[in-house]
Amino acid sequence: MKTLSSFLAIALSLVSYTGLAQVQASLFTSSTQAQTLGTPEVNNGAGQVTPKMPETPTSGAAPTLSPLQIRLYTGLGVMTVLLGTGMWLLWNLRRKERFFKAIFENADFAICLVDPDTQRFLQFNAAFEKLLGYSSAEINHLTLESIWVHNEDNTEDTALTVLQTPQIMLGDYLGDQCLRRKDDSFLYAEVKSIDLLQSHQPPVCLTLHDITDRKQTEMTLHHNATHDWLTGLPNRTSFMLQLQQAFHHMLEQRTVIAVLFIDLDGFKVINDSLGHSAGDELLVMITDKLKKSLHPGERMARFGGDEFVVLLEYIYEVRDAVRVAERIIHSLKQPLELRGQQIHISASIGIACRQGFLEETQQEQQRPEQIIRDADIAMYRAKGQGRARYAVFDETMHQHVLRRLQMETELRRALDRGELSVLYQPIVQLTSEQVVGFEALIRWNHPQWGPISPTEFIPLAEETGFVVVIDQWMLHQVCWQLVQWQSYLSPEIPLWASVNLSGRHLSQPHLVEQLQMLLSMTGLSPNSLHLEITESLITGDHLGVSTTLQQIRQLGVELSIDDFGTGYSSLSRLHNFPINTLKIDRSFIGRLGPKGENDEMIRMIVTLAHSLGMDVVAEGIETRDQLNILIELQCEFGQGYLISYPLDAKMVERLLHVNYMLKTG
Repeated sequence: MKTLSSFLAIALSLVSYTGLAQVQASLFTSSTQAQTLGTPEVNNGAGQVTPKMPETPTSGAAPTLSPLQIRLYTGLGVMTVLLGTGMWLLWNLRRKERFFKAIFENADFAICLVDPDTQRFLQFNAAFEKLLGYSSAEINHLTLESIWVHNEDNTEDTALTVLQTPQIMLGDYLGDQCLRRKDDSFLYAEVKSIDLLQSHQPPVCLTLHDITDRKQTEMTLHHNATHDWLTGLPNRTSFMLQLQQAFHHMLEQRTVIAVLFIDLDGFKVINDSLGHSAGDELLVMITDKLKKSLHPGERMARFGGDEFVVLLEYIYEVRDAVRVAERIIHSLKQPLELRGQQIHISASIGIACRQGFLEETQQEQQRPEQIIRDADIAMYRAKGQGRARYAVFDETMHQHVLRRLQMETELRRALDRGELSVLYQPIVQLTSEQVVGFEALIRWNHPQWGPISPTEFIPLAEETGFVVVIDQWMLHQVCWQLVQWQSYLSPEIPLWASVNLSGRHLSQPHLVEQLQMLLSMTGLSPNSLHLEITESLITGDHLGVSTTLQQIRQLGVELSIDDFGTGYSSLSRLHNFPINTLKIDRSFIGRLGPKGENDEMIRMIVTLAHSLGMDVVAEGIETRDQLNILIELQCEFGQGYLISYPLDAKMVERLLHVNYMLKTG
């Protein structure tokens, strides 16, 4: 409008200057000349002067315009053209204004004009009112800042600052912003700024598209991706992000953080016996107990299975983390009611801490994954000490784990490198001290580490499952060796060997077929092979143990219970299993006194075994007094250092030569 008014003013001035002023001046001059000169006169020769009449133009000729008339008509024409053009421009501008106003007011998305200085709304459409739930009168009293919900976690929440910058580029994307409606509910809008005239001058035009449904869907997907579906706790992915942030704060503010790694004791037994759905219910109940035991700021997550982790920030010392662990252990002391049963559950907890005020070289070596690893290592140390325990990580634990890892690798290579060997400890008939059999014992002689005790590598083999491979190798070695020795002996002399069979191997589906094939291949008499199992395997029917043992006995292979007496619950179950021999644990033999002290347990075991038709072997005989008492208690067989240390195959041949005069050819 301002441009159009200026245009019209210029046009009128031009007309006035080139037309009217000059016309008025010309008319005044022409009138004066007419009055002075009058009509032109002509002398007729008689001395009379008569007026000269104007000449009549020849028919068809155009009248001649004077310069004055030309200027007059030109000025009037220009004025007419300019006035017409101005009126047309004014009408067209108003038409476009109505057009754009209709678009503004009827747009299905919210539009508003905002003063960047005051943050007030200068103009807005009906969609904007509907989006926020305010009336137009109410919006006139609002500011953009009053409806803007600031997100403390969003470092890019800069829309209000952007409005106050000197220039706002066309199509600036201000982001997905949370706004507050009149009813105090929240919505999410995609906000853009538009420079309508491309002049970078206020006001600012904002467009707002409602994306609440999309945002809620995104938040649901994000929650599902970062939280455990069963317990609702943050999952491993979310916890690792929290831990990375905690590490950043720790190094920046030079504080102390701790991670507690929680593993439920005996959860697998409950899960297997009651079913997975009951196990899920139990996990939810335990989660509720754990959450109640924590204080604000102590963040917990489910790491997987029956494992949980807790992150502690801004603590002062390790003792603060220990107190949290004690709280958690105490919270699980009360039994839980699950499907009409009382369930007692406990937890083993590993604690690892990190300090933010170490030297820079030490800080660079610290990573979030390491504190999780250390807490996990400490948890296993706590679990090894018993139920409901906690342990604080120290570097010796890490070295122990590295040693175990290296040992596992070396153990898998030991067979191929010939580092494993078999020793045989003689078993004698106590009354005659005649050798009747041997217990096969595995030994590992590492080229760098030297001899490694079975108590160190057998549990590792059990844990990794490699014990099955070791058992199979042992069976082959012993069977072939026993066949060779028997070939030296008279057929009337029985000679047998016992081999320890692990629980993992006993649960293998093709064990019986493999034993049958081995006996057939070596030609060994089945009753010459004795398999020893631990007492713990008969305290419950682990993976069909009873059925497997029955099938082994049907082959003719004999069965022994090793270290009997350490699990009293099995006494009443012995008659359910096809056991041939009980081997009394060395701990009972070691307590026998020279006058028969503490022999009540051995007497009971021997009596029980004989009543069930079983033989008895006493382990760990080291003194003559022990031997005499065992003979008095009618124990048939025994082994121990008093009788003989474990021997290699060649020394066994010498022993047999002494006992039976071997036919060595």
